[in-house]
Amino acid sequence: MIIELNFLDKFNDHIKRMLLEEEENESQDT
Repeated sequence: MIIELNFLDKFNDHIKRMLLEEEENESQDT
């Protein structure tokens, strides 16, 4: 269970970074 939670936490963090990078890229394009 703990390992799964840890994995989900890292996974969520990874998605947040990806979303932030996408937003930055979009703002740079304009």
